[in-house]
Amino acid sequence: MPIIPTSSSTERKREFERGLAHLVRLGRVSAGLEVEAQAQPIYLLSTQDAAKQPDLNQVGKLVAWRYFATNAKGDVVAGEVSASLPPTLSNLRYGAPAKKILEATKALDELPQVQAGSFYLRVL
Repeated sequence: MPIIPTSSSTERKREFERGLAHLVRLGRVSAGLEVEAQAQPIYLLSTQDAAKQPDLNQVGKLVAWRYFATNAKGDVVAGEVSASLPPTLSNLRYGAPAKKILEATKALDELPQVQAGSFYLRVL
């Protein structure tokens, strides 16, 4: 089974869409990019906490969600939205850096080990 899909809140997705629309208005990316349904949770993990507690599910702190927007031409925008309320957009990447992040995610999903198991993607 591939990586188990995760999703975030509607408010966070809207915050990413606002940032994406701003990039379009600035002319940095073309209009018509579609926001992908899956979001990647981003966790903060200190080495001290990891050394004290082997269960990373208990010591990792959810701090943000990463979204992707793509189109048929291969354009990619990646953005991070805080896990706090109200959510705030903290980062937007486009072009080659965003494409590399998306390609790395897709490559993970295609690994035989991932296809044979059940995994949740977590960015540390």
